[in-house]
Amino acid sequence: MKLWIPYLAIPVGFGLLLLQLVADMVALATGIDRPFNLESD
Repeated sequence: MKLWIPYLAIPVGFGLLLLQLVADMVALATGIDRPFNLESD
């Protein structure tokens, strides 16, 4: 089995994690989402 196939999952997974982190930060910065799903008073 060629090892680049299973090893490709590491950078792809890390890239998806970073993409989700950026999306969460943008949602917090623009006010779309609140931290920890807290309800506003």
